[in-house]
Amino acid sequence: MAASDSLWLGAAAALVAISTAPVAVAQAPDPSSPPRVEITLVGAVGDDPALEDRIRSLFDPAAQVELHHQPRLVSSAVLDPADSDKVYLWISLKPQRRARVYATMRDEQGRATRYLFREVELDSGLDEVGAETLAEIAHSSSMALWWRGQQISRRRVMEELARDVEPPAVPPAPDPPGMPRAATTSTPAAAVDTAAGPELAVGATFAAQASGDEGWLAGPGGFFSLEHRWSLRLVAFYVVPHHFDAGPARVSLVGASTEARAGYVLGADARSGPRVHFEVGVGALAATWQAEAEPPATPLPGETNVRGYALGSLGAQLPVGPIWVGTRLETRWPLRRTSYDVVRSGEPVPVASSGLSGGVAVEIGIPITRSVRSSTP
Repeated sequence: MAASDSLWLGAAAALVAISTAPVAVAQAPDPSSPPRVEITLVGAVGDDPALEDRIRSLFDPAAQVELHHQPRLVSSAVLDPADSDKVYLWISLKPQRRARVYATMRDEQGRATRYLFREVELDSGLDEVGAETLAEIAHSSSMALWWRGQQISRRRVMEELARDVEPPAVPPAPDPPGMPRAATTSTPAAAVDTAAGPELAVGATFAAQASGDEGWLAGPGGFFSLEHRWSLRLVAFYVVPHHFDAGPARVSLVGASTEARAGYVLGADARSGPRVHFEVGVGALAATWQAEAEPPATPLPGETNVRGYALGSLGAQLPVGPIWVGTRLETRWPLRRTSYDVVRSGEPVPVASSGLSGGVAVEIGIPITRSVRSSTP
């Protein structure tokens, strides 16, 4: 009995669901206003349920207006919006009744991002007058950015984001009476974006896959990843011992594989909301097999072979405290076919093989650190 090459590990076929629905005729959006707007109400500003209706009422009825709530402002989402030709707004309320509005938008080619920041004092807080004022500020900010009437630099946005997370300044202690006041000099503080850089993470995974006549192969693994909107991952798996029938013989199979993957992440920051993760990559499985057979059949000595494959993956991740959990559907395509042959009358006869491999995996990720980017005025 002999083996050619290829095998998989890990998880799963990407499932594509196609659905149909009745065709609805909708009003065409006004080209002078943004067709898609996503508004995030940060912290206490989202406590007023009537504020959402006030904001929606100011936009074109044909526009797609999405409203979300977040407990805190995420700098990376403000600096690097996900979609092009879509206006993003973040509205927060600071002490002393000061409302802060960030607006961002990527152009149609996704090559440049425009920014706008506004701050307004609400004398009476979020009462009826204050809510109406805040809704008008949000609407006018999105229109100004859409018309290219106003915008500010990325550095200025980073400075304002840094002020949103800075602790309040502690006034210096007064000089003792009669002591001359020392001359002091000040330098502009660095504007720090604490969440804009890539994130390093390690994690554990368990995967199972259907591998043709070899049956279901499963085992634990681990990974190291670097993620921002793009991702790079190195993954290693162990295939626990597995048995299957191949003609007159019973085959025992065990192995280990390594994979290199690149992908793209859609959704929130890994520590603040769910995400969807697309990946493609390549891998290699080192598989060792041994065969047993009853006379008159005689098994050949076992051997180890290396099998290469390409892979595609679709997954979802959800933060749970300091970690995140996820699940994946994956498909692996062998670069060469693996078969198990029985020699009869001097000629090999295939009795089992593995092929396109699909399965599922679950995983747990532990963020390690994030790079910090800073700039000085």
